Amino acid sequence: MKRAVRKNMQRTEKEQRSQANIISCVAFTVLWEDGWREKRIMRRFASAMEVMQELKTKGLTPLEILEEETGIELQMDGERSYHEFMYLAHDVPMRPMTDAEIIYMRNRSVKFASLILLSSLCVVLHREDGWGFERISRFLYRMDLVRKLLGDDEQKCMDFMRNNTGKDPKEMWM
Repeated sequence: MKRAVRKNMQRTEKEQRSQANIISCVAFTVLWEDGWREKRIMRRFASAMEVMQELKTKGLTPLEILEEETGIELQMDGERSYHEFMYLAHDVPMRPMTDAEIIYMRNRSVKFASLILLSSLCVVLHREDGWGFERISRFLYRMDLVRKLLGDDEQKCMDFMRNNTGKDPKEMWM
């Protein structure tokens, strides 16, 4: 079964990278359309990666940090709250898992990869740019509109960014 866990981990990591690329392209474009430029956006992305590292120091996920600091609970359409998943919220007790449960958990967590990155970016926009509930909500609404328009097609999102900003995602962060 360990082989199955390893294969699953490779597959889910690939999907998480794809989700991160989709979110990054859409967020870059939305911020660009607000008048932001490359260096400022890339600094916020770098800071978002630091927020993800807070899990190690504070024991909180970016979803929890965003909710704690802004009152915004990000949630995916048709999904339960992240508070119900032990790998997304510290208030759900951890327990040892079987290999089958690890595979199931990793498969479920892929869905939340984009939400975690997006929550990290929103934490940074709150901390560094003073964005409050209203501004973050508008940003998330615009992100959601573009995501629904483009779907989960990574290439469409990369083309969208390239066409709207003149910047090539592959050169920016790959």
